[in-house]
Amino acid sequence: MITYSRIPKILIGIGTAIFTLFPILMMAFAIAFMFIPLFFLNLTESSEPNLAIFGVFFLIIPIMMLFGFLQLGLMIFYIINIVKNKIGSDVILILIAIGLYFLPFFAMPAYYLIYILPKEPPDWAMTPKTS
Repeated sequence: MITYSRIPKILIGIGTAIFTLFPILMMAFAIAFMFIPLFFLNLTESSEPNLAIFGVFFLIIPIMMLFGFLQLGLMIFYIINIVKNKIGSDVILILIAIGLYFLPFFAMPAYYLIYILPKEPPDWAMTPKTS
């Protein structure tokens, strides 16, 4: 198993938190962006669409591209870490590896909290020792 010092653990945790919370924040932003202007519409006049909408899209598109690179980087990091993890339970590691593909928003934080954040993983997450 690869051990990390304090700073890499914090950076990995921040990246994982951003990856996990970003879609929720973007959904809230999109809902607010769609529905808040409805309260301020003047339906009696015909007007041209607000050009600020295009400015928002020019801001969101690069952010979404950076989010894709963050996801790719974290997936590579976690897969390498799972492969190098020799003390983890095979069942848990396989489930998390499959989860990285199907449910990465749950699998990445789970692996981080079980294997990376603590100094030593809990006993139930380690390979049973044979005597």
